[in-house]
Amino acid sequence: MTVRVAIDAMGGDFGVDAVIGGVQRFVEVYNAQDVEFDLYGDCSLIEAELSKSAIRSIVSVTHCEKCIDSAMAPAHALRFCTDSSMCQAIKSVADSKNDAVVSAGNTGAYMAFSKTLLHMIDDIERPALVSSFPRCDSHGNVVLDLGANTECSADMLFQFAVMGNAVAKAWFNIESPKIGLLNIGTEVAKGTSVLKETYNRLKKFSCVNFIGFVEGFDLTGDKADVIVTDGFSGNIALKATEGTVKFIANVCKSNANCARGKLAYLLGKQAIEAVKAKIDPQTHNGAALVGLNGIAVKSHGSADSTGIASAIGSAVKLVRSGFVKTVKECINLHK
Repeated sequence: MTVRVAIDAMGGDFGVDAVIGGVQRFVEVYNAQDVEFDLYGDCSLIEAELSKSAIRSIVSVTHCEKCIDSAMAPAHALRFCTDSSMCQAIKSVADSKNDAVVSAGNTGAYMAFSKTLLHMIDDIERPALVSSFPRCDSHGNVVLDLGANTECSADMLFQFAVMGNAVAKAWFNIESPKIGLLNIGTEVAKGTSVLKETYNRLKKFSCVNFIGFVEGFDLTGDKADVIVTDGFSGNIALKATEGTVKFIANVCKSNANCARGKLAYLLGKQAIEAVKAKIDPQTHNGAALVGLNGIAVKSHGSADSTGIASAIGSAVKLVRSGFVKTVKECINLHK
């Protein structure tokens, strides 16, 4: 089937050229001949970039006068920017014109518009931001929530486990993903009352492969395929991981300035490049906002064409897997 993706072309730090470049890179890397795109934003800017590319035949453009800047408050955006590129792109999914939406714009406004226009799946309390963390084998670890909800009840964490299970199946084709609950230790007696209640509920729910508590170092390990946590802890974990990546890159760069460092780099270049490719945030870009009656993927504002392509790939996989239907079916089994 043909998948149609709406893109907020005005969001992100690098403007329209990064978005167009991302679409072209997605088509080239994923060899996706059955994906079409609807770009929302300033028509003149978009058409100027499209004229330099080879993807014009699979792209339509919807002109929008307004765009939402990164500093705008979500409440202001909801009230005064319904004709913006972000809002119109999300609305196109709500109206079934497109199958998914991707934006690198203002996260708060994106979440507010997505929840308002796409609505929550029945019996899901709050949406969650989910992305993948790199690990040594062929796929990443699905982690949620990454910042949408700083405080979570046991009901919410249980729902995150169900949604994370569906995401892992969609993104990495894992038949029975291993679900872990992030804690300060693996012992059953450890953790908050909310974590203990969630643990007991997941242990009794046969529709997911729950393995128990996991710890911080399991975020990039192979113990679990899905790691469930609240948005406060998840966002700290995400930024700590990204900070570690930058630290490693800076250490490698500073050590390469001397003759001994240059020699070491040349000897280990292949291994270093492999590590860089594995941990590059751009290749893991694209946090899905799950729990909605539609597919909405949030890209980093700093995403380049590689990052935009990755975010599009995440959205297309969710559409093709029937993600929303899968979550609904699993939640209904718990009633």
